[in-house]
Amino acid sequence: QKHEGRVFRGNILYRNKQVDLAVVTFKSNRAYRTAELASSLPNIYERRSISTNGNVTTSTGTSSGLGDLKKFPAVVIAGFPLSTSDTSASGKLETSAGYLVNTTASAFSLAGGNQRGRGYRLMYTNLTRVGMSGGPVFNAEGRVIGIHGMTDGTVENASGQGNRIAYNLSLAIPIPIFIKYGAEGIPTAVSSKKVTKNLNLTEEKWVSPNVHDRDTVSYNLEAANQAWRVGRPTKAKAEFTSALNKIDQNSTKREDIISQAEVLFLQGFSAGWYRDFNTAYESCKKASELVETQNLEEIFRLEQNKKTAHKQLLDLSYRSWRCRAGAAFRRGNPDLNEALTSLERAIEINRFSQEQKRASWQEQREATWQSQTGNNRDNPPKPLIENPNDYLERGQILMYQQEWIKATSSFRLALEIDPDFWMPRTELAFAYLETDRIDDAEKEARRVLNQSKQIDPENPYGPSYTVLVRVQIKRNNLKGALDTVNEGLRWVTNDPSLHDDRGVILATMGQKRAAREAFLRALKIDSDYVDAARHLQEIGEN
Repeated sequence: QKHEGRVFRGNILYRNKQVDLAVVTFKSNRAYRTAELASSLPNIYERRSISTNGNVTTSTGTSSGLGDLKKFPAVVIAGFPLSTSDTSASGKLETSAGYLVNTTASAFSLAGGNQRGRGYRLMYTNLTRVGMSGGPVFNAEGRVIGIHGMTDGTVENASGQGNRIAYNLSLAIPIPIFIKYGAEGIPTAVSSKKVTKNLNLTEEKWVSPNVHDRDTVSYNLEAANQAWRVGRPTKAKAEFTSALNKIDQNSTKREDIISQAEVLFLQGFSAGWYRDFNTAYESCKKASELVETQNLEEIFRLEQNKKTAHKQLLDLSYRSWRCRAGAAFRRGNPDLNEALTSLERAIEINRFSQEQKRASWQEQREATWQSQTGNNRDNPPKPLIENPNDYLERGQILMYQQEWIKATSSFRLALEIDPDFWMPRTELAFAYLETDRIDDAEKEARRVLNQSKQIDPENPYGPSYTVLVRVQIKRNNLKGALDTVNEGLRWVTNDPSLHDDRGVILATMGQKRAAREAFLRALKIDSDYVDAARHLQEIGEN
């Protein structure tokens, strides 16, 4: 369907079994303008370090930074939402604005299988709806950077008011993957130009027909959810407060408890994107505690009844504990033990949910087989669908606690779930360095570097360079280390770890002035980067 409403019969020109995309062509007697494709994307991923004040700080691999969504690249999604019972979509072309916050798909919040293996890498705050899959993701200069495909988990709320509130981020397959796997023989205009401008975004005009009543909690929740996604945290905070004020805080009714927990979770989740980890922690802590007042077995029984208002409660419980763990982790010492405990609880809840669903699935399969054949049969067990990010973050916490062996095991678990996940493989390489498994560290880092170059040669994964630099330093090969760090900085200009490593190498070579400049560059990118601050102090003023 085209923007003016004309519908064409399409032909599948190319379908790829490895990634979740296909190329469809159509014929028309009308000439349509086509958009340019962006052949390269900025490196946007979360990098963490223990800061001088004991906090875990986060930054990205480019000039985009956490703390203000407006520092991220703005993107716009276009598509044709399907008209369903809980949306006002008319089948016409609609757009949705937001910010591109991750290009490595390392921000998955739900267990959803190996989505990276299906090509998904881009994550953005835009609100998207059913029917928009296959739509283009535009950058600020109108070039297509990706193909929208899914949202990160469910969009249904748990409070039972009938509306759909999108909890998390949207995902797309980036154009470099499309070019690699899906553009064979297709005449496409491809641009390698860098984006030099950004957009001033506003909230969505769309609201669910169920939340037009301004007196409902859902109205404020929808308004807050739209505001934070386009860089308006102050308005979002006011709307969250209004939503909470409409709920009886002392009520023992399940509906009120769930509704309060849902608002608190969304408030905490959104605060995390602005590095307000205190608000994120306190909100998600309250949300998890409220949900814990309910009985898990009873929750699951209710969830199985698709007509009940509580079918998403287990999901809300899991999300709340994950949010609590993530905020505690990023607050750093002395909250690392709290982060680890909260994360273990989230993993436990997800396993319980998956095990119960698997048992129910097995029972349904057996009943269907019996009704069709009159016989029993042994069904292979359905695998548990866990979230590799749970084990990644657990491993990172253990790394900060210098539990290298336990951290290594946790990273391996993440990779068992998703072998294409670069971040745990790189973290595994860092853990190998700490235990003097230098050859293993190099092997894992080179695997990640090569994979990232295959997807986008101009934007390799920065942390893999950091590992390779430190491998050379461990081997006392300073020239090799300097060559490697310079190569990395050619592509990943704003990763403070690489600038700090460059400073260490130069200082060891006796080039103190150049080393000082490198340390100052690292601190300009991340003012709390403890290693660079310490190294700068060590070389002194002269």
